[in-house]
Amino acid sequence: MRKNTREVLEAWNKKQSCNKHNAIKTDGEISKVVDTYLNYWETGIGEILWPSTESAPGDSRVKLKAVRIVSNGKVTRDVDIDKDFTIEADYLNLEPDARRLVSFHIVNAMGTTILTSANMRSVSITPDPWCTRCYPKGEFRTSCTIPGHLLNNGLHSISIYINVVGAKDNIFFVKDVLTFDVKETDLVSQEFTRHVLGAVRPRFDWKTIQIAS
Repeated sequence: MRKNTREVLEAWNKKQSCNKHNAIKTDGEISKVVDTYLNYWETGIGEILWPSTESAPGDSRVKLKAVRIVSNGKVTRDVDIDKDFTIEADYLNLEPDARRLVSFHIVNAMGTTILTSANMRSVSITPDPWCTRCYPKGEFRTSCTIPGHLLNNGLHSISIYINVVGAKDNIFFVKDVLTFDVKETDLVSQEFTRHVLGAVRPRFDWKTIQIAS
């Protein structure tokens, strides 16, 4: 179900909380409001960099250097719905002998959290050995591969957490750090006359058998 105008505006205003003068304050047709909201999301090239540690998110323990989307071997904000893609986070660990935990949250353009995941053993197909190790000082990259045919088409955003060990000991959190667009396939456009409903769109095992004549 699409959000009403008030809900869309509230979501927009939350994004603009760093500058209240930029928040939308007038109501209007829902289609125009949604278009304005989505236009806010449609910026970027699939990567955000912080060349200076002074301006980067984090503190004296960890500094974020970059977040990017990689698909088909290149950095991009456009992801084919049937292809795997990888979210990468580069960061500097400035505190020796301390543990780090990285998690990503994916939200669709209507503000619904689609999934959250982290490099913890309980949610990793292939365990990340650094999840349980103490980090030395240095630069690290933590990545997560999202399988094709999981997300529905449309705009999505990524938020990133870096914690010490668990969910309650945040070092920093960056909301909507990057946006990407899941692109439709030609096959679906041939078989469907409208947008396929749902926040996710995995493939399932379907079959039909004749049980009587």
